[in-house]
Amino acid sequence: METPASLRQIKVFLAALLLPLIALTPFIALCEQAALINSPTYEKWRESAQRLSHLRLTYDYKQTSAVRCVRESDGRYKTIPSDPLGKGWLTGEGTLRVSRSGQSMNRKDVLERFEKENRPMRITPEGISTEIDPRPEDAYVEIHGDGVFFHYYPRDKRGSIWMSWNDRTDYPIPWVVPPNPELAHLDKADEENHVIDFIANSTNLVRYTLDPKHGMMPVRIEYYQIVSTGPLFLYRYQTFGKYIRTKSGAYLPQETTTFETNNDKDGYSRKTVFEMTNFDDNASFSPAEFTYTFPQEAHVRDNRPNGQDDVTPPAK
Repeated sequence: METPASLRQIKVFLAALLLPLIALTPFIALCEQAALINSPTYEKWRESAQRLSHLRLTYDYKQTSAVRCVRESDGRYKTIPSDPLGKGWLTGEGTLRVSRSGQSMNRKDVLERFEKENRPMRITPEGISTEIDPRPEDAYVEIHGDGVFFHYYPRDKRGSIWMSWNDRTDYPIPWVVPPNPELAHLDKADEENHVIDFIANSTNLVRYTLDPKHGMMPVRIEYYQIVSTGPLFLYRYQTFGKYIRTKSGAYLPQETTTFETNNDKDGYSRKTVFEMTNFDDNASFSPAEFTYTFPQEAHVRDNRPNGQDDVTPPAK
């Protein structure tokens, strides 16, 4: 028996009404779960992090490698020397200057400017360091402005302009700010020991150990992969050895070390150390800070709508 047209229309209408609600159910459940966790530790941390809004920072950094982690076809991990040819471990050290404007936990809402100068090094098994020829990408200017992104490599006079760019240069401040609530939710809070867990994408857990003596800012962060068939897999951890309290009451991490690891809380495959050498926690920025004027000789590709190559033509 054929279903009447009016009944079919009712079914179509109900399906159109219910499908969006069904799709939102997991999101609503996560929001309800997060809302049930009342964490004074988290609130204190968020309050402290909001002071990290108008910063001009300078860092010295150094990166070293010991072994590298390789995933086998069966899903297992193994570590092998990062110097299989016996030429020494490739490392890097240099200077990073940062301008940061904005206090949002969503980094896309924060204006940032980076000026990086990297000096690649090679360290032999005997511990002898030798500076090697820099690559073009070892020095750059990167700007995440208001609706526009600039990137420039001065060594080969090459640049680009985009409407936006998701990847940003790493440095300690975004690490010590609470996670973007659009990407991660609060899963567990140990108020006695000031340890908080966040889960992102159901596959990654980030564990923050906070220090009440320093504005409840992190002193250790552990990054885990959630493995359905076993315990958590630790692939990175960070330590914050020293904080500076500024006149405005902000806590800035002065010494930060990141360890890439193969599920080993004591060993590492790569280590990166940041040391803050200068700071201004009440910086004033002009609009020109977050835009860029390319040199006359630069070849620039404009990837915005109606953009063009050679924004700045070569000098005659």
